[in-house]
Amino acid sequence: MPSKQRTLVEIACKASADTLSTHLPLTYTPLLSTTSYSITLVPGPSLSSTLKSTIWKLYEANMRTLSEGSSMGWGPKEKQRELWHSDSRFVLLRPLRQQGDKGKGKAREGSRGGAEVAAFAMFRFDWEECMDPDWEADNCEVVYCYELQVAPSARRLGMGKFLVDQLILLAREYRMRKVMLTCLKVNTSALAFYKCQGFAIDPISPSQLARSAPSAAGGETLDGETEWEDEAECDYEILSKRVM
Repeated sequence: MPSKQRTLVEIACKASADTLSTHLPLTYTPLLSTTSYSITLVPGPSLSSTLKSTIWKLYEANMRTLSEGSSMGWGPKEKQRELWHSDSRFVLLRPLRQQGDKGKGKAREGSRGGAEVAAFAMFRFDWEECMDPDWEADNCEVVYCYELQVAPSARRLGMGKFLVDQLILLAREYRMRKVMLTCLKVNTSALAFYKCQGFAIDPISPSQLARSAPSAAGGETLDGETEWEDEAECDYEILSKRVM
């Protein structure tokens, strides 16, 4: 692996939560909501037991049924090891309450000691196999998004898009080439969402590896009815968005 590439990933991995947080806004207020949300970046191992429990419950509520019916299966122990891994980073959106008059009070995190989580993204800085036609190396630097979950009560407020935007921002700040993620084909709402955010099926996705000639654009787009939708061998796709 090229030393420059390894150095970029190592620098990003060594960045503290405080350093990473300087690139993110402090709060987020959806256009269609009167509630504001704090933005916190926390390493996986630094999460409190209460926050871990809250995050896990949200993940399980959103993903258990989908996972049980997939080739990935439902493995809580393995998934928790992945989530709380030393390289994992979480961007958390948590509701704020205002003390005092509107616009004058001090914002603080909501109930249960700030344990309420409206949405989160879990990611790592890493290198991944790269088959882009305009890339000479075998691997490239990426922000890999392992999870992006929004609580049912917080949906349709733009939180998913906001979190994706923060991952793109961090990827650019640390000179990563792509933001990448894995998405089950049966999760059609998620596929549609990522399409709207500009993601495409990456050339290393199983459906693309089965082809002899990936597109010159670096991966097939998610538009229309394409071969990947009928790919029976593998029930997931690897998606990516170029940021550099």
